[in-house]
Amino acid sequence: MVAKIFYFSGTGNSLYLAKQMKREISNIESIEIISIQRAMNTYIDWNDIDVIGIFSPVYKAGLPNIVEQFCNRIPNNKYIFAVINYAIVPGSSVGVLQKLFKERNSKLDLAFTIRMPNNYIMLSGSPNENSQKRLLDRGSKKIKKISIYINNRKSKIRRFHNPFNFIFSLFNRVYKKESASLDRHFWVDEKCNGCGVCEDICLIKNIMIRNDRPMWNHNCEQCLSCLQWCPKKSIQYGKVTKNRERYKNPYIKLSELIDG
Repeated sequence: MVAKIFYFSGTGNSLYLAKQMKREISNIESIEIISIQRAMNTYIDWNDIDVIGIFSPVYKAGLPNIVEQFCNRIPNNKYIFAVINYAIVPGSSVGVLQKLFKERNSKLDLAFTIRMPNNYIMLSGSPNENSQKRLLDRGSKKIKKISIYINNRKSKIRRFHNPFNFIFSLFNRVYKKESASLDRHFWVDEKCNGCGVCEDICLIKNIMIRNDRPMWNHNCEQCLSCLQWCPKKSIQYGKVTKNRERYKNPYIKLSELIDG
């Protein structure tokens, strides 16, 4: 039995959960964790894989564009599970994922959502350390419970039912429509020293350093990794982030996200 766990993670939450799951999965000869952005540019021999895991954040009540694109590459006849993390509500994320596989005559076997520390700084700053630890500990405990289903190859879809799901789906459509220009509000203040961390951490290579300043090339997923990991806290988004605390998962290193 061979398993591959694919993740998309700007601040480390999805990678944190993926690493937790790797420790809990049993009856597997080989388990590899790989970033979705790297997997999109790498040949994958799907024939050798029996179990496929997808770890993703919720974006605008749905899923990041790149996660949807990647899921369209996954073949049929695999045991597929997903763990979606969110800060406020899961929105229609699980439903979106189910629909993706159903349209390809495939099946999502298992899906759960886990609440994690907020990293959408446009909404609010980072929660305090106690709140972060509490949410991360709860996330680890939930991973243990989910792993029982996976180890026994059980099927279960835990969807978020809410009367506002229709509104969530519309919200996600707006995100997809505007995705090409999501980076138009990024800018850097006087503290920027052109170190290049933003260019290195950008998951989809949307940033280039020119004249010691980052330039965004209008292909943004709005993962906010550039803003959150900036060592000088010099990257801003519009007028809302200047005085807000940044968030990075405390158990994930910058090098892990860069290397993917």
